[in-house]
Amino acid sequence: MILTDRFFRNILGTGLLSFLILSGCSRDSISRESLLTGSEWQLKDLQIRNEPLPGVSILNYCNSDNRTAFLADGKLLFDYGKIRCDSTEQQLLYDRWRLRDDGYTLEMASLPYKIVILDREYLRLLLEEYTIPGTQDTVDLYFMYERER
Repeated sequence: MILTDRFFRNILGTGLLSFLILSGCSRDSISRESLLTGSEWQLKDLQIRNEPLPGVSILNYCNSDNRTAFLADGKLLFDYGKIRCDSTEQQLLYDRWRLRDDGYTLEMASLPYKIVILDREYLRLLLEEYTIPGTQDTVDLYFMYERER
């Protein structure tokens, strides 16, 4: 009877330990590249951030249907949607993207974006000290995306 109790405790303990290990690994086993490339990301907000003040949204209606796709081969697709701010702008633009070795810096269109949040639903990117074209002013831009369903 003692051997039987010990046997069942060992089996139960081994099973519980295996469950904890496997369930813990499954969450972290998805690479950051896989999270980026799984589908298109829709731009939900774009903010100018001036610390310590909170961000101010600068997303225009004409940007509300913009989507970005990170293709597995390193190509980057910007889809400006049907609503365009400028009627002469192309709907689709291609560029390149690369995740740096640190796993938290995403290079898009030759600019370094810090990955603030990346999970199955949300992508938040921070572009620090971006120089506004035609000026010497710099701002921090905070891009907020949601995965397309």
